[in-house]
Amino acid sequence: MDPRVAAAAAINHWDIPDLGLVLQARVTQLTSRSALLSNGDTVAFDFAAVCSGSTTSELFKSTAATSREQRLAEMKELHDEIRAAKSVLVVGGGPSGVEMAAEIVDTFAGKAVTLVHGGKRLLQELPPRAGAAAQKWLEAHHVKVMLGRRVDSKPPPDDPSIATTSATATTAAGANSGSAHTTTVGGAVAAAVPEHSWSGAGSSAHSHPHSQLAHPNAPHPPSYSHNPLLDSAGAAASGLPSVLRLSDGSSLAADVVLWCTGSRPAAGFMAGGELEGCLTEQGAIKVLPSLQVEGQPHMFALGDVNNVPEAKLGFLAAKQAEMAAASLQALARARATGGPPPKLQRWKPNGGGPAVMIVTLGRDDGVFRAGGLVCGGCVPAMVKSRGLFVSKYRKMLNVTSPLPAAVGGGGVLGAAGVAAVVGAPAGVVQVAAAAAAAVAAAGCETGGGGGGR
Repeated sequence: MDPRVAAAAAINHWDIPDLGLVLQARVTQLTSRSALLSNGDTVAFDFAAVCSGSTTSELFKSTAATSREQRLAEMKELHDEIRAAKSVLVVGGGPSGVEMAAEIVDTFAGKAVTLVHGGKRLLQELPPRAGAAAQKWLEAHHVKVMLGRRVDSKPPPDDPSIATTSATATTAAGANSGSAHTTTVGGAVAAAVPEHSWSGAGSSAHSHPHSQLAHPNAPHPPSYSHNPLLDSAGAAASGLPSVLRLSDGSSLAADVVLWCTGSRPAAGFMAGGELEGCLTEQGAIKVLPSLQVEGQPHMFALGDVNNVPEAKLGFLAAKQAEMAAASLQALARARATGGPPPKLQRWKPNGGGPAVMIVTLGRDDGVFRAGGLVCGGCVPAMVKSRGLFVSKYRKMLNVTSPLPAAVGGGGVLGAAGVAAVVGAPAGVVQVAAAAAAAVAAAGCETGGGGGGR
């Protein structure tokens, strides 16, 4: 909801030093030794790191935008649409949906917001106390929370049997998603990313498969007027509210509909080919504890796309990348010198620590989970809510372009942070403070697709 955060979080690849050669295209088929691109080129490699993430709503991962400017234009248009809407419907009660609903009411006080979730409670992947705390916060800020109901479809506009309830919305952005870049570093290591894929529901977003070398001096792809984030079921185009049918037979009308539903590993480019046996039934890439793809010791799979049994969080993906980079260097040295295979590091789920997640509730509140411990208030707010770790990731990537004003990197725990869990046993407070400090140092994102944010 803060355009300054979006501007800081969207980074041109040429602002990242020592990144190597970047090709802007989609991987349509990945084999054990090459990647076929959407522009018809084939990139051969000696080693590969598959970092394709997950497919989720176009709201979070756009494929229509092929430049930073286009993505920021999409987000600004969405921001303006939400600001102008009288009602907003958020579909999905996981971390992304909860954070989205909270940000809207925190930024636009008085706006009618409804959250629909098919589960029995919010934040089902977290301890029950976390979902209860999130629901209590949302309802205290006048968000209507509807549990145990799914959005089935958009009913015909002339269906007389529908009892319509005014609700909340964003744009029906159940669109094709996933990153659209393939990076080759030094010509020998390829980082594969997803092909055209679809998730969610709602209107179809259009992809713009411009396959060209992205560079500051290169011409930008042709501009386009269609914004998939705003092409809801008639709402944005006609000025009329979208009407969505729920699983209990009722329906909801909203000016804007935001799809914040689940995600899937983006590894469709391995299906139907040589590497299909490396995929689980859920479409994730099978990896060894070293994060090497099963049966392919020269290939690694990191983050959302692999089958490591852990929450898919941004800071864990970054740690996996560090480990895989060291392993790739060791393998390359062994190959160059003819030495024996090196002993590689082994990844432990959740980085070897307790499961950790922060779900923000506006700028000044949130829910923090570390193992079985759940706390709220200013601990998660100071760690994540204020800056969303944007500055930390920019520092990690050595991006030196200035941050927009008022975009920070998260607060530092102090007396105020400990006060958020006052009344808990002293040991619990110490554990919470230590875990939160570790998260702040690493930079932790929400779950649900590799960091909805």
